[in-house]
Amino acid sequence: MHKQGSLKPFFVSLPQYRAQGPTSKTVSSNATAGAQAITLNSSGSGTIKPGMLFRINDSQDSNHEKAYMVTRVSGNNLTITPGLARGVTGGAALDFATPTIKVRQTSDSRDYSLNTDNLYSFSLKLEEASS
Repeated sequence: MHKQGSLKPFFVSLPQYRAQGPTSKTVSSNATAGAQAITLNSSGSGTIKPGMLFRINDSQDSNHEKAYMVTRVSGNNLTITPGLARGVTGGAALDFATPTIKVRQTSDSRDYSLNTDNLYSFSLKLEEASS
């Protein structure tokens, strides 16, 4: 309720995508908006696999709020989906450790219940926010 979810977008972190591989990797060269491929620097540890989620931290552009998923890995080249919402500069970091998704509630209703273990469970209907 505090987030005013249907009025204001907020960020969520899904547990299955946290600490999934390398903490971060850096982009080796600029990539334009719409591109579905990114080339990484070869330095760093950890393996990137299809299905991993990441966010972009670009010191030249702080407006990267989109989450991306790796669909193919070929050496230092990643194929991603969707295409880049904004251009990315070389040296930008890809955050695989705690990727977040910008979402908005689809309605103002929130369902919750008390289960047999005396624990509350709740559900929200969310959609990715594009702006």
